[in-house]
Amino acid sequence: MNLEIVVRKVENGKVITEKIIKEVEVKKAATILDLGFRHKEQIDIIGSIQEEYIPLQANKLSEKYTKCEKCGGKTRKDGTHYVHYHSSLSDHKVKMQGHACKCGWRKKPSIHGEYGTNVHPDLIKMQGILGAKMPYKEAEETLGKFSCQKRSVNNHVKIAEATNKVGSILNKIKLKEEVSAKEDTGHLYMQVDGGHVKDKDKKKRSFEALIAAVFKESSYRESIKKNIPISKHVAASAINDGGEIINKFVLDAAKKEGMTKSTEITAFCDGATNCWNIVNSLESHCKSITKILMVNYIDPINGSFN
Repeated sequence: MNLEIVVRKVENGKVITEKIIKEVEVKKAATILDLGFRHKEQIDIIGSIQEEYIPLQANKLSEKYTKCEKCGGKTRKDGTHYVHYHSSLSDHKVKMQGHACKCGWRKKPSIHGEYGTNVHPDLIKMQGILGAKMPYKEAEETLGKFSCQKRSVNNHVKIAEATNKVGSILNKIKLKEEVSAKEDTGHLYMQVDGGHVKDKDKKKRSFEALIAAVFKESSYRESIKKNIPISKHVAASAINDGGEIINKFVLDAAKKEGMTKSTEITAFCDGATNCWNIVNSLESHCKSITKILMVNYIDPINGSFN
């Protein structure tokens, strides 16, 4: 017995074309590796189906230019051209129809021109997630393994651009977010720290990254080796804006932990002025702040003493 994966183009119930995408002989799987299609085979099958589907959609995009955008007259075909499109797992070179009008108007439609990008959002999402969690070159390598091929759209520069763009959009959303405490928390702990990070451009000076953790007293779990808060909200920023963004994020983090006008806060800092400025920004939003100069270092992510 054979298995055929076939793509049919059907119009008004009539099969116009038919193409076999994959044909395999059905055999008993000798090992688990032989059960079903391998990773690369699955990607190749999807890519082959996309090769049949995307051109049909591209033709639909070109159809709207049969009417001139300038004078409203009927246009004529004006040659074809190829455009590039990057889906989540495969890359495609798509043939598109150009149009022209006797008034002088011409149009060569493209994927980027229609949608503002020629990269599918699913791929941007993967690039952004991996770019935020690991070095860009490691993200490039990971995406290459996932796609079973090295793709120019997944080079570390493109991943950095996608990550920064997504981060910028999320930052704008967070700045507009209005947060209020769902329940009053009588006492909160917070710890703020900062550090200088070298810029990848050696000609530029290092920049400072600030990070703050806010957590409830009830969230603090004692252990033999380290004291760790089991839940917390963390805010961070490396933007040189006089503390505007980090102050907003810390305020939101404190509110999410239950800070109100009646909340008392115990804050830990290492003595740096910019860190204390973040703590001081909460003074008008809570009852009081007890400020403690750290002798031992507290990890702001884990909240553990070192």
